[in-house]
Amino acid sequence: MENISRTKIENKKEKYYKNKKSILRSSLASTLKLVLAIALFAIFALIVNAGDVIVENGKINVDSKLYVDDAGKVGIGTTSPAGMVHIFGGGATARLILQKSSSGAGNAMQFRDETNAAKAMLGIAEVANGGVVGSALNDFFVRAEGTQRIMLSPNNGDTIGVVINSAGNVGIGTTSPSYRLDVAGDAHATSFPTSSDARLKKNIAPVTNSLDKLKNVNGVYFEWNEKYKQLGRATNGKQIGIIAQDLEKEFPELVTTWGNESYRAVDYGRLTAVLLEAVKELDAENQELKQRVEDLEAKA
Repeated sequence: MENISRTKIENKKEKYYKNKKSILRSSLASTLKLVLAIALFAIFALIVNAGDVIVENGKINVDSKLYVDDAGKVGIGTTSPAGMVHIFGGGATARLILQKSSSGAGNAMQFRDETNAAKAMLGIAEVANGGVVGSALNDFFVRAEGTQRIMLSPNNGDTIGVVINSAGNVGIGTTSPSYRLDVAGDAHATSFPTSSDARLKKNIAPVTNSLDKLKNVNGVYFEWNEKYKQLGRATNGKQIGIIAQDLEKEFPELVTTWGNESYRAVDYGRLTAVLLEAVKELDAENQELKQRVEDLEAKA
């Protein structure tokens, strides 16, 4: 009996010391975690130079200057971030600054899709041709990757503004520019100079038989149909012009095509060269008739 009692006492002592060690370990771990947490918050507060740091319900509020909500949205100057990063402030001071680390370094902001593939970039070129071809050191650039387009749109994106496609064509009012500058609608300017220097040309030849060829081309009044309106290019009211297919038969150099269905377009500006030669031909015929009349009158 005495041996059994001693064994029980020894077992109780052993359990007591084990429990005591476990409690000490747990207490030490909790103390270390608390000290570490306090140290981290102290460092964080020093870094942001904040007066108060409040952590509550998964949110961090640093003196209302820096705020992180429970969804991970970060607000700077606001405690109601509407996006993943929301900066609020006023005055002449820049709200967001990206500074280069050295004169040879670039500085850019890149945008990626859900697969982590780069889609667009804007920034400052670090070297010549560093952002886009033709850029110089410190040029500001906007670049789309691959076949992506660059688009500028007013009215919350409800109106087509300016589009630059992967070929470098610029569209105004159209998302599918077929020319270097493609305007869907009216365009106004003081002048549209066109290069025409003789030093830049070769194989120069006169335009002949203009008058006879123009007899097959008619000036017409018309209105744009529904199909053209659906393309977003039509102007309202009665229009005046010529039929491109008629002109193409006589002067194919003045007609180009655009769009998936190869719609025809007329270069009305260069048509003036044809009209100029037609006037000269008509004047020559008129001079010849006048001379014949004078000769007949002299014989009478």
